[in-house]
Parts: sequence; C-alpha cells; structure tokens
Amino acid sequence: MADCERADRAGTQRAVRAIARIAASVTRTAEATQLDKRSADLALAASHVERGQIIVARQRELITRLKALGCSTFDHECSLKVFATTLETFVAHERALRKGPGASAKLVAQLRRQRSNYAGLDVR
Repeated sequence: MADCERADRAGTQRAVRAIARIAASVTRTAEATQLDKRSADLALAASHVERGQIIVARQRELITRLKALGCSTFDHECSLKVFATTLETFVAHERALRKGPGASAKLVAQLRRQRSNYAGLDVR
C-alpha cells in the first residue's frame, strides 16, 4: 500500500510540475503575442503617419503651384486642412501606442467624443 501511495504522490507531483511548465509556456506565448500585436500596431501607426506626411507635403506643393499659376486654391486649402487634421490624429495615435494601452484607450475615447460633436454638422 505504501508503494502505491508513493507512486501516486510521485505521479501527482509530476503532473503538477508538467501543468506548471505548460502554464508558464502559455504565459510566455501570450506575452509574445501581445508584443507582436503591439509591434504590428506601432508599425501600422508609423506607416499612417509617414503616408499622411507625404499627402500633406504634396497638397502644399500643389497649392504653391496653383497659386503661381494664378488659380483658385480654396478647395485645395480646405482639403489640406482635412489632411493636416488627420495627420495630427495619426501622430497622436502613434504617440499613444508608444505610451501603452491605457493612453491608447483614452485617445480613442477622446476621438469618439470629438466625432460625436461633429455628427450633426453638414461638412460638404
């Protein structure tokens, strides 16, 4: 009987150690996945900022050329304001992602409030 109890205890201890190893592995995998997602989110945010900077620069160049030709630039300047505002949002989002999840969540909530403020406006 003592041998059975000893074997049972040893088997239980092995099972507990195996479960602990599995749990540690799952934790490491989850942490790595979160880091991978965060890295992917940061890379996407950085590409949005980079693309936004290119769009704003091109729009400014277009306005300069049109002014030199004596053309109206009103619509292009309105577009530039929209592009610049969007770029500011991209930059803020990237900055929030770099600070961490709490900052990103606060930014999203703030942007949702701002968007709801504009919901009733006709922006044509």
